[in-house]
Amino acid sequence: MSFLKRRDRAVIFRLTQDEYDNLAAACRRRGARTLSDYARSELLQAVERDQSDVMRELSDLRSHLERMEGLLSSFFGRNRKAKRGLA
Repeated sequence: MSFLKRRDRAVIFRLTQDEYDNLAAACRRRGARTLSDYARSELLQAVERDQSDVMRELSDLRSHLERMEGLLSSFFGRNRKAKRGLA
């Protein structure tokens, strides 16, 4: 469980005052304990969404490739039969 692991790494980045104010307001709306907790949670959720999106896209590509294989197999199978019939 990640909440039991010791957090010993830091990520530091700078914000404009407007960006900070927007982040702090979002933190308050979500009821997060601290700005740091909110930023960590949002960032990690974004990473998980990105990974899910990649997996979904790979799955879609696999489905398309399988469909193309079927179409090509069917097409070339018909052409072979047609060529045998002409010979």
